[in-house]
Amino acid sequence: MAVSSRLLLGVSVGDRNAEQADRFVAQIVLYLKSLPLFQVDNWKVYYGAFLRIAYRVVHRRRRSASQRGRRPGPVLAPREDLRVAVVNKVRDARGKLVKVLRFALYGTLKGAKKIIADSGIGRRINTSFIERLHATMRGQTARLFRRTRAGSMLVGLLQHQLWLWRDVYNWLRVHRSLQGRTPAMAAGLTDHLWSVPEYVRYPVHPDPYDEAEQEDRLKELLDCPLDPRKRAAG
Repeated sequence: MAVSSRLLLGVSVGDRNAEQADRFVAQIVLYLKSLPLFQVDNWKVYYGAFLRIAYRVVHRRRRSASQRGRRPGPVLAPREDLRVAVVNKVRDARGKLVKVLRFALYGTLKGAKKIIADSGIGRRINTSFIERLHATMRGQTARLFRRTRAGSMLVGLLQHQLWLWRDVYNWLRVHRSLQGRTPAMAAGLTDHLWSVPEYVRYPVHPDPYDEAEQEDRLKELLDCPLDPRKRAAG
């Protein structure tokens, strides 16, 4: 979610693993012209996902001319414009919240706080906006109810249904926090509130060449040259 406009950028259905995280981060990066401040929870898979997508290769040198042995190989380092802040909620054995830790995974803590203050989305690192969105999504999507008879048997059907909900959320529903505008209006994508007939009748005919080009760009983002998982598989 782009917090300033409340625009929901992506919804991904799949296993909670490194491959899924890599693809989801790559899709978000692909949509954006520049990297924003990412605020995430302390899911460890994010650590490598952001680094494998927004990286630079650093070629290390020997510490001294007299140093012997194997030459140090290249390593991945985060891009200078990559900024990721983490909210870590520490709980005890009973699941009770003990404390909340906030830190900068990539970038600096001071820089993250400045971006948050300048954008007017709070005073400190937090994931409250996306947590509130999860509650809204579950409350408005029968397939995500805790106990429901409307569950999806196929992953693809659930993914398409959530994409439809994302569009309704972005274009057809106003938000009080946005002074009666939709997220699409706040993001400058439209100048008016869309109606359901307007959304249904909007001519969407994706160019197959554009889709193929986008898929190629996504594959390039996912092709990390120093991915340790590839070396282990080889």
